[in-house]
Amino acid sequence: MTDRPGRSGAEAGFPTNAHPGDDPEYKHQHHRPQDGFLDSRFDHAPGRESLSFTRPTRWRTCSPLGGRQPRLRNDLHIAIGLLELANVGDVAANVWNTVPIPRGVQVGMWFGGLIALSMLFFVCLDARRSWQNFWGLWSERKQLKEQKSSLFCPGPPWNSCECLLQVNFKELLSEADRFVMVLLLGSAALMVGIGTCMAPFGESETGPIFTSSNHLTGFVGNGPCALYGVVNVAGAIFVCLRAFGHRRTAPEELENDTIKSLLGRRTNKILWFGGWNAIAAAGAGAAAMCTARYPFTYIGLVAASGASFYFNWFWRHELAYGRPFYEKAVEFEQRHLLRAISHTHGLLEQVSRGEVPFGLTMAYIARYDVFEEFCLDVLQNRRLRGQMLGPGPYPVTIQIQRERFVAMVQDTEAGDEFRQKIERAATQSLLEFLTYRERWLLEMLGCHITIHSFRRTSPALCTGGAVVDVESCLSEMSEMSEICSSKMSSDFMTARPTPEASPKPARSTETTE
Repeated sequence: MTDRPGRSGAEAGFPTNAHPGDDPEYKHQHHRPQDGFLDSRFDHAPGRESLSFTRPTRWRTCSPLGGRQPRLRNDLHIAIGLLELANVGDVAANVWNTVPIPRGVQVGMWFGGLIALSMLFFVCLDARRSWQNFWGLWSERKQLKEQKSSLFCPGPPWNSCECLLQVNFKELLSEADRFVMVLLLGSAALMVGIGTCMAPFGESETGPIFTSSNHLTGFVGNGPCALYGVVNVAGAIFVCLRAFGHRRTAPEELENDTIKSLLGRRTNKILWFGGWNAIAAAGAGAAAMCTARYPFTYIGLVAASGASFYFNWFWRHELAYGRPFYEKAVEFEQRHLLRAISHTHGLLEQVSRGEVPFGLTMAYIARYDVFEEFCLDVLQNRRLRGQMLGPGPYPVTIQIQRERFVAMVQDTEAGDEFRQKIERAATQSLLEFLTYRERWLLEMLGCHITIHSFRRTSPALCTGGAVVDVESCLSEMSEMSEICSSKMSSDFMTARPTPEASPKPARSTETTE
């Protein structure tokens, strides 16, 4: 895994400098240095040069030693979009609601019940992922609120911290909605699955097994699905109002047409997703409640479940993003956000067009802490892992050094197919990072312009859920300072009176009288 003899890392196509914007190849391609590219205000700790991973086995995938880095992850499972479809598993039990039950119908009941119960695996998996995201966001929020409490007067530091808190609150709301969805729809799948599996054992229509099965496959089992529809509608109203506020204030605060278009496109997607996803969830809940009495409503339930599956895909690929958690609030202004979005969008277009060479792609991956995710993607591919590590049993730990890895890929002994697959994986990792970064920065920009517009048009500021009138606070502070200064001067005059103004004789006379 050494570099080609007689060539340095830079000659082999790998930039040895720390920041990609200082790379000579990058400057030559873009005709000017990209100073401030991916502004350091929004950067986190640079990626490590060497990583160690556990050995993958038949039953366990490889993972970094010490666990993966804590960050907000876009890891909603695709199977969660089929949770509402689990309520269709009781179709045989609800349609054939009499005894005796034919053998073929019993097989259908067992099959539908087991399908509904099998969804519990994905429920537990996604609930764990959602809880990790929620706990990380909650810890980040506590640290940001502690730092915000030390900021006295509103200004750029206060605005930055408030912007981060608003973005954090929106992400917390999304993860809470996700956790509630998994909890409610998972409990519905559990009750429907148990009730459907109990149905073949109901020998009498008045027996306890038959009655319990009817309840579990009826209003009791489908009730959580309807309840989630109500919760989803309430959350969609908040999300749509928030996105509408961003879209309304963007033309007043932004002059860059490109960024204005990007922000408008994102807010339109959020509005479209929030509205139609709420309609689909409410429709699925209503249809699930009606299936016990009206079997033809299964058609509407299947259609609503298909729409939910599509919205699951749309959320993961068009709206959601991942980012590292902030340990400390950073100070930034609107111009910093605009510059970071502009540079991120520019590089995203260049990478998507294939204009960034492999060495520079790896430099970006290492600089912006994407090397871990890239290595995991490569090691999960069995064929690429075998070509990279060679035949034979793998060691207990696999250590990958960035420079040696780049040199190995660029070596002439490596096959063209292997090199193309690695370059494709690196490009895909960088594209995902830049896409997530652009979405996150646009979310921050929407919050920042809303705060700025609110401060400009209203004398009140919303801080932590409470409304504080800045002008009244400042007037009260000035009055208090005047009272304190007059009190101090009065005490000083009483302790050391001057001959011109000594009120002591008058006071003693009034006291004697």
